[in-house]
Amino acid sequence: MILGSLPIILRFGVGGHHVGDEMPPSGGNAELKLCLWSRFGMGELIAVVLIVGYAAGAWKFWSGFRRTTFSQSLSNRLTLSLLWPALFIANKSYRQNFKKALKG
Repeated sequence: MILGSLPIILRFGVGGHHVGDEMPPSGGNAELKLCLWSRFGMGELIAVVLIVGYAAGAWKFWSGFRRTTFSQSLSNRLTLSLLWPALFIANKSYRQNFKKALKG
C-alpha cells in the first residue's frame, strides 16, 4: 500500500458550515481532507525525520555524557555530541560509549 494515497481526515463540528471551498458540509460536520503527501514531498518528510533523529541522538548523548569514559570537558562534550552520527559509524570505542550514555 502506498502511504502517499492515504489522506488524513479531520472532522470539525461547525454547525453545517463547511471548511474550505472544496468540501460540502456533511451531517452537520465538515470534513477537511489534508493529504500531507501533496503538501510535503517524500524528500521533505525524510529530511524532517533525519533532523529529528539527529537532534534526539545528540540530546541523549549530551544528557548521558557523564556515564562515558571521555574527558569531561565542555569542548569535548560539544564536539562528540554534534559529530555523533559519523563517530558512531566509524569508531567502535565511540559506539560503546554512546550506548553507555543512552542507557541512563
